[in-house]
Amino acid sequence: GFFCFATSSMSLASLKGGKYVQPPVDAIVMQIAPPGGSFYRTALPLAPLPPVTLPLLFPGYATLASQRKIFIKQKVEMFEVITGFETANRYKVLQEDKKTPMFLSIEKSGCLTRQIFPGDCRPFEMEVLMMPEKRRFLRFRREFTCTLLCFNRPVLEVFDESKRDAPPQLLGKVKNAWTLCDRLFLLYDEKNHLIFRVNGRCCQCGLFFQCPCSPCNNIEFHIQTPDKTTVGIIRKEWSGCGKELFTDADNFSCEFPPDATPHAKAVILACVFLIDYMYFERKDHETPYR
Repeated sequence: GFFCFATSSMSLASLKGGKYVQPPVDAIVMQIAPPGGSFYRTALPLAPLPPVTLPLLFPGYATLASQRKIFIKQKVEMFEVITGFETANRYKVLQEDKKTPMFLSIEKSGCLTRQIFPGDCRPFEMEVLMMPEKRRFLRFRREFTCTLLCFNRPVLEVFDESKRDAPPQLLGKVKNAWTLCDRLFLLYDEKNHLIFRVNGRCCQCGLFFQCPCSPCNNIEFHIQTPDKTTVGIIRKEWSGCGKELFTDADNFSCEFPPDATPHAKAVILACVFLIDYMYFERKDHETPYR
């Protein structure tokens, strides 16, 4: 038999525009030694490798992927405070430092719809724009549902709108499930597979008593795997006595599960908004946190 080994002057591969660039290599030099003979050299030609496209994240997903925790702050609408006329909700999504804006979320709904329907059954769309350029990123859509106990529960759909020349792509959905006591949300991916549960335990006084003090307004919703292992948390945070007493504008924080994908984080973000509409978007004459 023959004994041989290969040498090459191949340089490191480079990335340009998300593609693997084949380095200029024409041949591999082989040193071959027949039994009882001396080494001699020969060259074997190499076929060029095809370019390999690497997945590149849209900037919005890249931002989500880099964040372990985010904050959601609802803007106070002074016209609504003074007149009681329900206006479209606007939210800022901030990075963990509570200063750097990530997204701007704007409710799209009819004026008459906002005056007639309470938050827990109000149909709406939520447009999520990237900051600071205000480029379209996500859209959340909730249809009107006439809910009775476990029948026809509210669902919020999550769509990707980052591709300008393509129709919106379904990323997943959030369903408000019915339970006797707890506040439960089920999160699904685009293939309708359950990925997370979000559970708010009923033994929290802020779910039943309207009070502007801090202990009664820090309410927790645990993010759980399908087997009910807690891996993250959503908190409704106290935003100050004046804001809690005179407005329905709320603040939330969200700690993502460590292994959540950017698409899963987008669905979790949608769940935060559905929580706000279901339990904290109220008027003075309505029962709080129902």
